[in-house]
Amino acid sequence: MSGQRTSAESDAAPGCSLRETRQSHSHHYPAVASGVAHPSTNTTTTTTTASLDHCCLAVFTWGRGEDGQLGLGDASDQEEPTYVDALRGVGVAQIACGSGHTVVLTTQGDVYTWGRGDDGRLGHGENMWKYVPRLTLALRGRNMVQVTCGSYHTAAVTSTGDLYTWGGGMYGKLGHGNEAGCSAPQRVDALVGLPVAQIACGSRHTAVVTATGGAVYTWGDKENGVAGHGDTEGHQYAPRRLERLASTPVTQLSAFGFYTAVGTESG
Repeated sequence: MSGQRTSAESDAAPGCSLRETRQSHSHHYPAVASGVAHPSTNTTTTTTTASLDHCCLAVFTWGRGEDGQLGLGDASDQEEPTYVDALRGVGVAQIACGSGHTVVLTTQGDVYTWGRGDDGRLGHGENMWKYVPRLTLALRGRNMVQVTCGSYHTAAVTSTGDLYTWGGGMYGKLGHGNEAGCSAPQRVDALVGLPVAQIACGSRHTAVVTATGGAVYTWGDKENGVAGHGDTEGHQYAPRRLERLASTPVTQLSAFGFYTAVGTESG
């Protein structure tokens, strides 16, 4: 595992292959995320240098910290919400938790990850653990608008609808046509020309809703019908449209563990 650091890190990512405790009850929480054993929240800060028409979000984490997933600079557990000081001054728009790792999207369209690094799930081009948030330079300048995590993989969407995935590739859940893992973000080329509006990750599968027509594409493990294509044998290595929903535009998407749910325009 990597050495422990106390401030947000930034390193270049090669290609594919502190603490401040605040009384959380006084804040408004616009977003909450939870991993296997470490919840986290975004909360509107009471002091901000942002302009009057927007505000930055602070991040609080708590629970199991053995992999550095709390972002507090060490591997200690936390029994109550604790402020992630390494993100002070970083406007956070979204947060998601995987199995031992955490990812945030900033208001500037950047992505930070930290925690358990095996399988390349942090996207920094190697498999080292990170104990504080670290900028994913491979995505810098791409204007990311959404992030999410599975147990061992991570995904992010650009403002133009391109999807990038990285981490463990078992079951084909990265959507790159094979089971190879990827330690840095890689674009899902099978979806080029099909801008992604929403992304969701389960433990062994991934699903998206397209911006045009609300079509659903899934890939990854087929066991228990997880991929949704009517069979339970083998794996789906590339995005495949769910024909069962072809005539029903989807507006909401969620996935967790080994199942998926959607909401449609018709309710």
